Amino acid sequence: MLAMLKENERVGIGTARGTERALGVVDRMTAACVGSTLVALTMTPLDVVKVKVQACSGGVGLGDCVRNPWCKEFYMSNGMMELKQLKSKWPCFKKPPSPCVHSPTLTILKHTIHTEGIRGVYAGFVPTIVMSIPNNVMYFAAYEAGKESGLHPTVSGSMARLLSSSLVAPLEFTRTRIQAGHTISSVQASIHTEGYGVLWRGIVPTLWRDVPFSGLYWGSYESLMYVFNTNFPHALSFFKAFVAGGLSGCVSATFTMPFDVVKTRHQVQSQTAESAPQEGLFSSLRTITQTEGVSALFSGLGPRVARAGPSCAIMISAYEAMKVYLRCHEL
Repeated sequence: MLAMLKENERVGIGTARGTERALGVVDRMTAACVGSTLVALTMTPLDVVKVKVQACSGGVGLGDCVRNPWCKEFYMSNGMMELKQLKSKWPCFKKPPSPCVHSPTLTILKHTIHTEGIRGVYAGFVPTIVMSIPNNVMYFAAYEAGKESGLHPTVSGSMARLLSSSLVAPLEFTRTRIQAGHTISSVQASIHTEGYGVLWRGIVPTLWRDVPFSGLYWGSYESLMYVFNTNFPHALSFFKAFVAGGLSGCVSATFTMPFDVVKTRHQVQSQTAESAPQEGLFSSLRTITQTEGVSALFSGLGPRVARAGPSCAIMISAYEAMKVYLRCHEL
């Protein structure tokens, strides 16, 4: 595949006649699907290991739904998006896995394969694919449209995330309700009694984190690609996109970490103290800073950067590689 991409770029990313074929909507949807699938295949096993370790480590953490015994739900994240999971569906919350906390990642992976098979390693893979593909298809289509219309990458990226997250939220609400044992009729009943706003419940804290992340990501990515293309014009674009995507993901994850901390704490509080009113975003940021210090706003930064960097690198490089390939091969 890499050899083919290199040859395609050598002849000008064109067809056999040396002319470039314009990419259509289907081509870009296909590229986004391939990238989403590769991210899920690569990152899901690592997140499964993280969940297993946290499930048996115990403790009541303010910022961790997995460790908190009162939470009935937790969130898996492949670095690009997160999905709600029910603890009742995961055996590790009923019987702590062994080996556990102090075991290396590879040991836990091997043990999971031995005891649960490949399905155990890819627990949560199907819902991840089901949700990430439409999300990323809309996200990348919106970003490309904004970029082609002349918007700055930061603005285009922010608007693309706002649009895709808002459109996918009803699907995620329906999926989690069905996973919890509800029927479509009960979902319809919720809409009837609480209004259509229930489909977007909890989306505001997510947008406060993901929209700035996306804006920073695309602004950084396009800037780095300009530098790489200027200084390394003959380097394979796949590798330039991989490095630029990974670095941009790490930078964006770092700067938006305070929003992630507040969002996660609100998720825990909503399950452990439903009667207690929650503070707003900026009130929560101020309270955490005053009571725990600025460092608390960056609690869990390492694991988040470790997920965001690789997942962003894989997604954007696969997306760009598929675009190069599809310019030379019609579907």
